[in-house]
Amino acid sequence: MDANEVVVHCPDDDFNIIVTPEVWENINYSVDTETKAITEEKIGSYTQIPLRLAWSITIHKSQGLTFEKAIIDAGSAFAHGQTYVALSRCKTLEGLVLKSKIHANQIISDDNVSRFNAEAEENAPDEQVLKDSQQEFQLDLIAEIFEFYGFLHSLNRILDVYYKNRTVIEGPIEATFLPIKDCITNFLKVANGFNAQLKQLSVNEGLAEDSAVIQERFRKAIVYFNTETETKILEPLKTFAFTTDNQAVGADITKQLDDFEDLLTIKVLYFKGMVSGFNTTRFLELRAKSVFSGKEKPKKQRKTVINGTSNVELFETLRLLRNDIAEEQDLIHYQIFSQKTLYEMCETLPTTKQELLEVNGMGKRRVGKYGDAILKVIRDYCKAHDIETSPDIEFFEAPKPKPKKGDTKKESLALFESGKTVEEIADIRELNTNTIIGHLASFISSGKVKITDLMSAKHYKELKVIIPEKTFENLSDLKHQLDDKYSYGELRLVLNELSNSQ
Repeated sequence: MDANEVVVHCPDDDFNIIVTPEVWENINYSVDTETKAITEEKIGSYTQIPLRLAWSITIHKSQGLTFEKAIIDAGSAFAHGQTYVALSRCKTLEGLVLKSKIHANQIISDDNVSRFNAEAEENAPDEQVLKDSQQEFQLDLIAEIFEFYGFLHSLNRILDVYYKNRTVIEGPIEATFLPIKDCITNFLKVANGFNAQLKQLSVNEGLAEDSAVIQERFRKAIVYFNTETETKILEPLKTFAFTTDNQAVGADITKQLDDFEDLLTIKVLYFKGMVSGFNTTRFLELRAKSVFSGKEKPKKQRKTVINGTSNVELFETLRLLRNDIAEEQDLIHYQIFSQKTLYEMCETLPTTKQELLEVNGMGKRRVGKYGDAILKVIRDYCKAHDIETSPDIEFFEAPKPKPKKGDTKKESLALFESGKTVEEIADIRELNTNTIIGHLASFISSGKVKITDLMSAKHYKELKVIIPEKTFENLSDLKHQLDDKYSYGELRLVLNELSNSQ
């Protein structure tokens, strides 16, 4: 092989094949409007040696693949179906080349398949067996229409999440879903009795499709289940809404609601589609349609504010205040006050610190830290809407000056030197633990705090060795390269020390 030619020698040939480069040109043709002459314009070209790579593959590995051309060697076939797999890889007979002759002993059948075929021929079903199977199949389809057992999982999950997290969930969960659960439980009892009744009737009536008696019972059942579903399940769900501070809890309940409503959509589709009577073909069409109904239907946008207060404007203003304070102080919003506390404030409208202390979730510490800002919002709202407030009580205290950054760090250090842990300091000061670590880390250079006071000595020693060996763009990039046991705070501490020591 060189730049100008490739010599190909096939094992069974007594001659060589010389392959030289070929040029492919891209030409644009145009016709002169006056002379009608055709002119050529060469737009581009490429030169290539016209060889296509070939490769070998075992018959087992080729299963599921399709080839335009294939050279097959099935002379050593050793498993049942292997020769068939080899011969069926090619699209056309013209593209198939046999390297070796295929003998009868290379076409191997599976004894289990042969035995099954023989038994199937010997035990071919007669007309009565087929009729009984058809009858049973139709009864199973009818039972499927009225089957509500799958609804219980989502219902039980919603109620279970609520009972475990009721302090952070606002909304009529029990009032909505306990009656729905009772309705579903009743459906299960009615459906069981109905299915047993149809099975008894079918002994004398035959196929459900052909029986006037069964069809009449079926239509009555459709009307009953559809009416009960509309009034006891669909109607309550139309007005249901909830809210929660906990995103994970909210996502779990929303997912279960979506699953429940998907199942409900399928049932309503069956009830509407089978109102004129049972038909096997029609039901199977509806079942196929139901597979795509949930995917085509956009997910319902659920309310985030429920009708738990008449003072919706105040609710939104206090919610925004909470978010602003949380962002400013590096806290999670429900650490300022919970959703239940928010609703209670909107209903009771406290305008003094004494009244605010009576609100669930507002202790002395919270009232001391956030009370002035909360009360100002409520007072302004009451004034704007001509709502009478508690008179002659001092409403605001003079705002206390915000501590300087140096002061707040010294406050954390003083608590640390008094023997408090980082977690205890964070709880006392109502700050994030990472914020407290940041405060204390600023005193490492002065020797007042040691780095091993803020992280385990073992992690410190490991990270001092590991980090210099890594190449990373930022802290997040480094974190993803290391074991999950190292926290962001620990990485930041060691990085700062390594940077200061350089």
